Amino acid sequence: MRQAGLSLIELMISLLLGSLIVLAALTLLGSQSAQLRDQVQKTTLQESGRISLDLLGAHIRLAGFYGTMDEGDALSNVASIALAAGTGCTGVIDQPSQAINDPRFAATHANNQARDLVVRQFNLVTEAVAAYDCIATANIDVNSPVLEIRSVDGVPVAPATGASPPNNGYFVQASPGGGQLFFGNTDYDALAAAFQDRVYADGVTPVEVMRWQPAIYYVKPCNTLGVDCTGSAGIPTLVRQRLVVPSAGAAPRMMEEPLIEGVERVEFLAGVGTGGQLDRFVAITDVPDWSEVLALRVAVVVRELGVQDNPNTLNTTVTLPSGVVWNCASSTAGACDSDRSLYTATFNIRNRLL
Repeated sequence: MRQAGLSLIELMISLLLGSLIVLAALTLLGSQSAQLRDQVQKTTLQESGRISLDLLGAHIRLAGFYGTMDEGDALSNVASIALAAGTGCTGVIDQPSQAINDPRFAATHANNQARDLVVRQFNLVTEAVAAYDCIATANIDVNSPVLEIRSVDGVPVAPATGASPPNNGYFVQASPGGGQLFFGNTDYDALAAAFQDRVYADGVTPVEVMRWQPAIYYVKPCNTLGVDCTGSAGIPTLVRQRLVVPSAGAAPRMMEEPLIEGVERVEFLAGVGTGGQLDRFVAITDVPDWSEVLALRVAVVVRELGVQDNPNTLNTTVTLPSGVVWNCASSTAGACDSDRSLYTATFNIRNRLL
């Protein structure tokens, strides 16, 4: 019996149809992959915006909080341990007493009189690094202001002679009438021995202490930790410098830590009012009296960490709550190839700003 195979024409048609099916499948797969990648970037973008606001808001709410001191009470510095030389962020915490009382905090704007929460906008990088010796010239984007906050962390620790609080930072013990700032159990033991620690009405039980946590927040042009951004085309990052003891026995110092990658721009507006009633939001430089500041409105512009596949959907400009238009061209190299979004939140300032 004679068996016939496919003719050349039939074979070519079969190969063509098969190729079209494979091409269609690859096209569909590529489209779905791009959509999935875009969705992941959008989700990451939203998370970055939310977490940025959460981190800033948590500390803003604590600004000026030192425990149960009454308004007008003095907070004295009795710390025996100084900061490591050249690491105090000049004008912020050269030494603890300066962080509480030094009027240089308001050096940039005469009307920015808050000691425990300060927003400082600089026109030039040279101005910023002159104000903060802990920031290298290449490591700050002055399009965004610097936020300074001083407070305790709100977590009470029961002091105990020889054991608590730990010897790894500054603490505050406060009660109605005043408070004192000291370094770990080294200073607390000396205070207790001299009957200078603060106790409850029973005359025996010591008042809890809380860790002192001054910090500054700003935008760094790159995301490299501990390395200058000079010559870098990296991703802008919201960073914080906070007070730490890097190792046992080491002197306390301000240390930089990255918080959220992709944060291009931060803006603060002050909510002012009288009688506890919020009236309006104004630029930081237009605050008439910081005792009338009841809230801060925070806006962050966050960009995707990857390149947007569809350039037609890119947001290259964002209008901030102040009305200022932020353009991607003002960010780092390659920024205009990524999408970005604006996220805002308003945070009440719960404590007095002195």
